[in-house]
Amino acid sequence: MADLGDAWEEALRSASPAAWSWALLRQRVSDLQGCSGRGIHQLLSEDQADVLVLRYRMGISLTAMTAVMGLEAPALEALLRAGLRGLGALPSVPTWHM
Repeated sequence: MADLGDAWEEALRSASPAAWSWALLRQRVSDLQGCSGRGIHQLLSEDQADVLVLRYRMGISLTAMTAVMGLEAPALEALLRAGLRGLGALPSVPTWHM
């Protein structure tokens, strides 16, 4: 999080310091993963994938997600619905291919 400390004044000048910080964290994680193109982030938009992981994988409440991501609850709810719809639209893989 040294990156955030180095750019703290810029984050504070932004419209939403939480959203600015979240974007920085997302970028650093992507850099560390080497853009492997694996997982849910390959299938959905970044925001949709993030809210699904935070909510269903990590069990974080919508209230906490508003603070972490800098988005309002209605926007998060819309991202959750869109992400779930996006995953539901994926074709099923027959078990005999596994």
